Amino acid sequence: MSLDQTISTSTDIARPASRAGKFLVPVLATMAVALALCWPLVAQVWATGDFGDTDDAMRMVQVRSWLAGQGWYDLTAWRLDPPAGSLMHWSRLVDLPVAAFVKLFSLGLPPEAAERAARIAYPLTLQLALLSVMALIGRLLGGAKGATCAPVLVLLTGFMLGQFVPGRVDHHSMQILLLVSATGSLLAALDPARARMAALAGLCMALSLAVSLENLPFFVAGSAILPLAWAIAGTPQAAALRWFGLGFGGALLAAYGIFVPPAQWSAAACDAFSAVSLIPAVTGAIACVMLALATPRRSSRSARFGLLALAGLVTLGPMALAHPECRDPFFGLDPLVRDLWLGNTTEVRTLPQVLAIHPSAWPVLVLPSILGLAGLVMATCLTRGIERARWLALIPIVLIGMATASWIIRAESSLAPVIVLGGLFPALWVWRHFEARSKTLGLVLALAACLPFTGIGWALMAPIDDNPVEAERLARAAACRKASAYAPMAAIPAGLVFAPMDAGSHLLAHTPHAVLGAPYHRNNRGNRLVLDALLARPEVARDLVIGSGATYFAFCPGQVQLEATSARAPDGFAARLLAGEVPDWLVPVALGGEQYRVFRVLR
Repeated sequence: MSLDQTISTSTDIARPASRAGKFLVPVLATMAVALALCWPLVAQVWATGDFGDTDDAMRMVQVRSWLAGQGWYDLTAWRLDPPAGSLMHWSRLVDLPVAAFVKLFSLGLPPEAAERAARIAYPLTLQLALLSVMALIGRLLGGAKGATCAPVLVLLTGFMLGQFVPGRVDHHSMQILLLVSATGSLLAALDPARARMAALAGLCMALSLAVSLENLPFFVAGSAILPLAWAIAGTPQAAALRWFGLGFGGALLAAYGIFVPPAQWSAAACDAFSAVSLIPAVTGAIACVMLALATPRRSSRSARFGLLALAGLVTLGPMALAHPECRDPFFGLDPLVRDLWLGNTTEVRTLPQVLAIHPSAWPVLVLPSILGLAGLVMATCLTRGIERARWLALIPIVLIGMATASWIIRAESSLAPVIVLGGLFPALWVWRHFEARSKTLGLVLALAACLPFTGIGWALMAPIDDNPVEAERLARAAACRKASAYAPMAAIPAGLVFAPMDAGSHLLAHTPHAVLGAPYHRNNRGNRLVLDALLARPEVARDLVIGSGATYFAFCPGQVQLEATSARAPDGFAARLLAGEVPDWLVPVALGGEQYRVFRVLR
């Protein structure tokens, strides 16, 4: 069968061949297992109000400010480096569902309990949505059996232990859901009879870009699937290309108007949805529509590929020439802040850097990707027609995801639910091969066959030996993030707190105080001031702290940033503090807490 026949074949194994019950049972069963596994976190969030991550704390600060009357387009964190505040690069699109849950639970619960309930309900809702979308993709690729295996595969990636855990209200879970939904919609749209699904793919991509740009590498590969299918097959793929262009372009413009402040419409930002990303994206969407309309006049494949190459140059060329700095998402970040903050942040490290710290983690981080890619290649070689086209379409998305995850490990959580689909084909082969002997045996062996393609599978077979030094460091840092560590500080009069950046988000979330530093790259001035003081000689640090107008100075001995600055400057202010040397211009505030040491700044 020729490649154009492969793309344009209308045979679709994913036509609904099973009743709704057969779809819901595996989804709900898998969700029940996920809920049981993460139940301790449900109880912890409900009982303590702990924020496990700085971004979760900052998200709730943003949601609270909006619910308290801050403007829809005003994304400034006013208590971060006051009085000017710090303009966040985040989006109200994530605030919306979190705030909706808070308002819903406020109908029957006091404010603090309503917020905790929202922080539990939001990620669990997205868990269920992700499992459902994965089941749909599984059915698309492998019928009813695929709908059973796909949710299990994604469960075994360990997603419930990462971005979808109770209490996690940051944007990553929404981004993963939108990526998986866009991918499934693109695969469905390869069937000419379901071309309109391409508009849904465009909508998901546009909404994802409105949240953040972290899925951009995946979408560069994903958005090329339908244009390439059109260039190969011509007329059968023209409708999908047109629907994709209309859905993507229309949703982009709507999202830009709804979520980007009008004052920022012409601004060029490398770290958020702005004109830099909008213009090439809309240009590409328009190009898709024009290419689809040109199909009858461009019947030869070579002509279609020529037009596609020209469209690619017009779409991407101007942005690359006008904004080469945007190759660095942290462009403009102060070099010292980049070194001492990002250099000690695990999620922005490269894969080799992470493996250097945790060498025994390589089976968990590397083998699922290699085997998943091998599974996709196997499926492509052993299938035909539109089934082959769909398996083939996953490969470029996976390859660019693997490259991105090697460069920044945070992308691993987005890659995992996509690359795990490479395990679907081998699992289904095992199921079909053994079900003739026993349906139960076929199912059990198929589920077992999923394990090598998942992180949890390799964690069970090759447990990770934690680096004891790193484990101890992380435990000390975690103790500094407990809500109980901040409770005593919430009782003293509100003021400006000079503290390591690690504490900034939690101080804003758990206390009424303002802060100078927090782990956000746009807060250059406040973050640089904090680092300069921690690194400086004590007499210079005094001038910096007093000159900042700070009311209090606070630190927790286990904070990563204190350790990093102490190592950088052994005679500096941070090192002296950790050694127990407190200058006389810092007067202890008696709080009774065990973690934080708080001082009033004397002028």
